[in-house]
Amino acid sequence: MDRITQEKGDGIFLTVVFVTHGDRIEVVKRLMKSILPYRDVPWAEFVCVDNGSEPSSAEYIRANHPFVQVIENAENKGTSRAFNAGIRKACGEYVLIINDDSVVPEGMLEKLKAYLVGNPDCTGIALGLKKDRDTYQALRLKILNIGKRHPRRRRRATFIGTGNLLIKTALIKEVGLYDENYFAGNEDMDLSQRLKRKGVKIHYFPEFFIYHLHVYRNRKTHWPEFVLARRLSDIYYAQKFFPLLSFIARMYAFRNFKKRVEKTVDKETLRKAKKIMYTKKESYYEVQKSIIKNGIDAVYARISGAE
Repeated sequence: MDRITQEKGDGIFLTVVFVTHGDRIEVVKRLMKSILPYRDVPWAEFVCVDNGSEPSSAEYIRANHPFVQVIENAENKGTSRAFNAGIRKACGEYVLIINDDSVVPEGMLEKLKAYLVGNPDCTGIALGLKKDRDTYQALRLKILNIGKRHPRRRRRATFIGTGNLLIKTALIKEVGLYDENYFAGNEDMDLSQRLKRKGVKIHYFPEFFIYHLHVYRNRKTHWPEFVLARRLSDIYYAQKFFPLLSFIARMYAFRNFKKRVEKTVDKETLRKAKKIMYTKKESYYEVQKSIIKNGIDAVYARISGAE
């Protein structure tokens, strides 16, 4: 029986969950190097959800870092479903949700554990994100946000992204995990809204941080599809929490989409995108997933043929 099986559910304090997809094996290797010192630590476990990456990060981790548990999806199931699979697997009292393009500083998990043990009433922490040794990344910490900045003192965070949330595992499961109707974007906003309405207080601690070394999307590759999928997430979010504003949300979503992609697409594509945004018979998850996988033309043809 291996170490993971022996200790599962027995004394695990912290579960670290991250999701990877696409061609991101090099950033996964970098993250693995940073957590290697914890391979024999009995109070921590690590869960990777591989969302159909190619080359396979799952194969690399199994071969080189067997202390990390791997959940492998044959295809990209989206952020919400992937993170939920990892959280459901978690046995730690707390779960730390991070991105695959992160690096865990030496000794940081020990610092987090020491603070949480000494402050058992702490429900959750929004970690700081650093670009390098001396520079913090500007963060959005409020649901109603005017601009990002780096707060230098502890403060309450009502918005917590999927790259820096540490929370009691039982609490996030009680709230309902991430809404799986999102494929791309706003799953973190949705969870933040539900946590806030439930009265759960998450505080930002600048002294607790990880490095976030961005991997940016190439705007020349499927950029219109990516933007459209994100705008559909905005529409779903508005319908869920502010139904009276759903029509305005659709108008804003299309306006934003047009502004961001009109230099790269023709008028016919804009027309098709608008049609997709205004359809009400399709699952938001399935439409977003199909847009990313098959493109705008294919989704438009399917929606038009179904009417």
